[in-house]
Amino acid sequence: MAKEKRELGFGHMGNGLVVWDRLHQEHGDYQRIAHIRADRSVKYHVADLDQEYKNEIEEQAAMNDSQISVTQDQKVFLTRPNITS
Repeated sequence: MAKEKRELGFGHMGNGLVVWDRLHQEHGDYQRIAHIRADRSVKYHVADLDQEYKNEIEEQAAMNDSQISVTQDQKVFLTRPNITS
């Protein structure tokens, strides 16, 4: 079975990061794939998501250190990113 092609987007919507798929729509908007909570835990909204996309989402959950907006320096996540070199 061919895996479903997706194009993930990430954005702050007030409580962590929302993950959406630009190639699929639901109810007139991009399909929501997952939510990365402020504590960096992930809740998936798509049950059969390919591991490749889960890896991308979990990497964002671990490594992302973004601010809530360009004009507000408050961080999205409650903890520092898990950066190992």
